[in-house]
Amino acid sequence: MGLSIFSRFLTFLGAAALATPALGAAPAVSRLQEAGSKAAACLARDYDGRAFRDPYLRYVYPEEKLEGTASDPDLTYRRIDADIMLVLLAREGKIAAALRPAVDRASRALHELPPLWAGKGFNNLRKNPEPEGIALDTFCIVGWLEADRAMAQAAAQALDGDGWLPEGLYEGEESFRRDADEAWCLRLLASPAGIGLNDARRVLDRLLADLRDARKDPAGRRSFYAAYHLSLLLEETMDLGSGIDAGALREELAEAMAAWAAARPRGREPASDLLEWANLVTAKLPRLESTGLRRRGVEILLRQQGEDGCWHLPGARPPEAGSSFLTLRALLALSAYRDP
Repeated sequence: MGLSIFSRFLTFLGAAALATPALGAAPAVSRLQEAGSKAAACLARDYDGRAFRDPYLRYVYPEEKLEGTASDPDLTYRRIDADIMLVLLAREGKIAAALRPAVDRASRALHELPPLWAGKGFNNLRKNPEPEGIALDTFCIVGWLEADRAMAQAAAQALDGDGWLPEGLYEGEESFRRDADEAWCLRLLASPAGIGLNDARRVLDRLLADLRDARKDPAGRRSFYAAYHLSLLLEETMDLGSGIDAGALREELAEAMAAWAAARPRGREPASDLLEWANLVTAKLPRLESTGLRRRGVEILLRQQGEDGCWHLPGARPPEAGSSFLTLRALLALSAYRDP
């Protein structure tokens, strides 16, 4: 499936212009709270008791072969994406009462996946893929969320030299997806439930080389997402092995994301960048805070919230397609933001 949550959505975004104000004072807490409450209410209206009605989240890929669970008999990769974001919102500790039923169901649904997926293998590996297996990125994200050691071991065993996925799995601008998928598996291995990077340090070396190559185009998504996903790894560990200075790497990642932002003139940020701004707000890189970039991202999100409380994609067909997905991501960013 590829890059669930953070960039599976990218090809779905439109290119209409967004407006953003000049950077001023940090958003007031009351303004953030109001935006969060309106977003939760809008999402609750789109929730039918088992899933969101958003056509984007209801889509089923032709190659999907997922087995349903007790909590979600109609399990799909995009429904898992939504469940993951709901659980991440719960971890921020800011769940509105209107979303509590959806969060509770999502938590149950994700908890049912590790035993269901045990031994199934992966359908997109470069070594011994299993046609009936699970997409690597979704497996690693769920394993990380559920702190499941057996899933970390399964991911480690599937490693083939310096990677998991075949070269050329994604092409052109989408080529960053391979590194992003594998970065999630590194995060699982480096997490408390993991077994350490060990042989997977070769993957990290390759991802770092890819980051430096991507930075030749500082305005590109490839550079942004290479930096963003490596920043998630640094949330788990600063022990990256000999020869890698984690502090210096953190600065390099912030520089890459700042260069991407600098290529977006204020007042002309395209709609296709909204997901990146939401991801930037959630990135735990101190330099993004000190330079005001996270605040700029929050302002863009706040100004583009619809009157109904959700975020919408200009030109989407049907008009509501992608709205709940984008609203979940924006709400997660606002919930993660802390006024310095």
